[in-house]
Amino acid sequence: MGAQYTSAQRAASEKYMEKHTDRMTLRLPKGVKDEWTHAAQAASMSLTQYIIAAVEAQINKKAEL
Repeated sequence: MGAQYTSAQRAASEKYMEKHTDRMTLRLPKGVKDEWTHAAQAASMSLTQYIIAAVEAQINKKAEL
């Protein structure tokens, strides 16, 4: 079993995340998340990393035009 976070550790983590990250919710057609998750795993990435890389690649592609 994994180690338990103390309430102080949890609070510090939440404070850091609030200060340094944005939160975004996506609504996807059923099954899309599973497809993306499998693709991300095949690329040895987390789903978040995979989505960010795909979006950034699209932005960079358009910037080159």
